[in-house]
Amino acid sequence: LHGNGFYYWRDNALAATPWSTNRLGGTKSEYNRDIFGGTIGGPILRNKLFFFADYQGGRQETPPTNAFVTVVPDAWRQGDLSSLLARATPIVIRDPLTGLPFPNNQIPVSRFSGLARSLFADETLYPRANVDRPISDFRDNYRGTTASKEDVDQFDVKVDWNASSRDKVYVRYSKQTSESGTSETAMPLLFPSAASNPVWSVAGNWNRLIGGTIVNDLLAGYSGADNLSDELDPLGLGELNNRYGIPGEQTLRGLTQIQMDNTITSVGGIETGTDNYNQIYQLNERLTWLRGRHTMKFGGSWNYYRSKSYYPGNNGHNGFFSYTLFNFTGYPFADFLLDQVWRKGRGSTSDAWTHLQHRVAAFASDDLKVSRDLTLNLGLRWAYTSPLVEKDDRQANFDVTNAQIKLAGQNGNSRALYNSYYNGWEPRLGVAYRKGERWVFRGGYGITQYMEGTGANQRLTLNTPFFFESQVSYDRTSGPGTFATGFEGLQALDRPSGQLRAWDPNIRPQLTHQWNLFGEYLLGSRSSINIGYVGSDSKYIIMTIDANQPLPGTGPASTWLPAQQRRPLFPFNPDITFMIETTARGVANYHALQTTFKQRLWHGLDFNANYTWSKAMTNSRGFFGSGGVAQGTSSSTPVNSRDLDSNYGPAFFDATHLYSMAGNYDLPFGKDRAFGTSWNRVLDAVAGGWSVQFGVLAHSGYPITVLDSSSPSLQ
Repeated sequence: LHGNGFYYWRDNALAATPWSTNRLGGTKSEYNRDIFGGTIGGPILRNKLFFFADYQGGRQETPPTNAFVTVVPDAWRQGDLSSLLARATPIVIRDPLTGLPFPNNQIPVSRFSGLARSLFADETLYPRANVDRPISDFRDNYRGTTASKEDVDQFDVKVDWNASSRDKVYVRYSKQTSESGTSETAMPLLFPSAASNPVWSVAGNWNRLIGGTIVNDLLAGYSGADNLSDELDPLGLGELNNRYGIPGEQTLRGLTQIQMDNTITSVGGIETGTDNYNQIYQLNERLTWLRGRHTMKFGGSWNYYRSKSYYPGNNGHNGFFSYTLFNFTGYPFADFLLDQVWRKGRGSTSDAWTHLQHRVAAFASDDLKVSRDLTLNLGLRWAYTSPLVEKDDRQANFDVTNAQIKLAGQNGNSRALYNSYYNGWEPRLGVAYRKGERWVFRGGYGITQYMEGTGANQRLTLNTPFFFESQVSYDRTSGPGTFATGFEGLQALDRPSGQLRAWDPNIRPQLTHQWNLFGEYLLGSRSSINIGYVGSDSKYIIMTIDANQPLPGTGPASTWLPAQQRRPLFPFNPDITFMIETTARGVANYHALQTTFKQRLWHGLDFNANYTWSKAMTNSRGFFGSGGVAQGTSSSTPVNSRDLDSNYGPAFFDATHLYSMAGNYDLPFGKDRAFGTSWNRVLDAVAGGWSVQFGVLAHSGYPITVLDSSSPSLQ
């Protein structure tokens, strides 16, 4: 038997306090991470049967530590918004009943909504500021504490069998559990959740040698991966909506999210907790045939996906009331005090759905050694992804021209409600040429096609009559909404209304052409430089648009019809708001000059240095965007769904210059090194054999998208 064990521990003693924590006056958090495990393996039957097993565990804990949020300052709690008049551009608060300014921006407390009065009255749940900040910039004026932990356990067991001189078989079983959650939040009206992510898989492989030139590999496997969430209530607050004056039933603990102002931390929670149960069955076949100068490979794969999901929609179990965009009084927080709701919505509580899908592929390739200096790589792959179907046909699509509903498997409709695509051909070409003893040239071209996925919120299972999610927006043409009616007035489950989803019937996989050409020069026996060009061009990228985006009006904006009445589908169904259509209309391209310098081991030093000069362009930010770069846009749809070319520009990940270097240096101390060849074993064990690893990454800035939150286009 052979094996090993390991243990890794880390805390924050040597870590720097984050810049933002220092700026806010906080203290560095405590932190503990423990990773431990081991391996063991050996023969069961000599030269016939072997086993191997491993285990790794991880424990990570962040005990209560400083966390900052922004609460309503004392003056604003009394309706005194005079500080807004002192801004560089003064903000005047107007009475929505009369249109006249409130004197000195002072809103009488008697005019406050019941929600505002209830929220400010209970300081145990909604505390006052405890950090002194000027009224001109009171962000992060409350210091609370947060705490979290994560436990991970993972193991593998594998058995290898030498069945004969030509047959080898192995079976592997793997399992991982992961439990994480936040046990404490910065203030009581922020509600935490926990996540559980169990994963397990089993696979078997049969490798057979046929004659002396053919090898066949057959792999069969199954895996299950679940992503589960659980809403926590560490303070035992229960359901709070009725306590704060929001009528109606509540499905989860906590409070409907109240979005008071863009600078104030929202209270409550939308609660979009999702449960996914994913199963994958797979079968892979590959045959390798050596014949003369040819190394040929043939094979195929089949993957069957079964995904059961529960998702309430982006508006969540508890829903939300928002005062943050359209300003009926001139400022969002004043809208909150007077209950001038801009938007409200709530998700669905319908049953889970199960999507089924097949992905099949076949390929053939040939590595041809044309001569001692020239090698060609030729290949062709065909792939097919079957359209998603729901096991009980519980999904619906919509015609975006007339709002007509199409039910799966009914009235001549297919079960998937969009068409299959069978032209998934993917040719490949590669070449490598050696010129003399110092030059090597490499190049390649290929086509890839892949049917991408979108967020769960865009699946056709989230349409009526199987799913209902409400969302209503208000503007000056419709007048404000109110929390006092809760979510009353929403349309019945069996009537298409609110936000709906549609898929283009002719949607297809994305198509990407990729190419590259490189030359590598050997500078010496231990170093080389590689320089080349990489490019790609993609189209049919999956993206979403709002097929029911309001049209502009005519004349002055003050005379326009309400936004809802300007939607193209209003004449067919006046209750439909957003029609989020999944379509294959995204494009992207990438061009780059890339160079790499490699230094192989020389006097204890080896490293790689890389530089890239590139440009990436697209008309799509990607379905989920990127935190801190493009995630600030509140929707997956573009600003103007009718003119996608106007969205074409630098991709959110575009960085013109990128440099990286990583390497290792063996310190010259110890036996078999420059100094310390005569050290004894004890001294060598303590002071010898050390090495230093280093790395650096630098890049130019990413582009950002600037949005006007006042929505001046009224679209």
